[in-house]
Amino acid sequence: MSYLSRLYTYFQCSEVCFLFSFIYIDRVLDAHPDFVISNLNLHRLVLTCVTVAAKFHDDVYYSNDYYSKVGGIPTCELKAQELQLLQLLQWRLMVTEEDYQRYSQVLRPGGGSE
Repeated sequence: MSYLSRLYTYFQCSEVCFLFSFIYIDRVLDAHPDFVISNLNLHRLVLTCVTVAAKFHDDVYYSNDYYSKVGGIPTCELKAQELQLLQLLQWRLMVTEEDYQRYSQVLRPGGGSE
């Protein structure tokens, strides 16, 4: 959880970017069931998703050099991961109002089905 806190603090992006990130991860997993999330790739996946979401959603965002320093990986690796994520998502970054509402209810403290 401290990694997410670090990204939240230093990225200074909108909270929506984190919601979009979770949607992107679900889309990748739905479209590519062979994609495996592990302790070795989780932070890279989250970093890449939040970076892409910030660039897509927010009017103001930082450079890949900045994001890679905050995330603790080389810039060239982040760039490669961005391209791979976009290809896995088939460049579908738009989030519908329906998906936004559904995910925001699930991720809200106390949200979800009981």
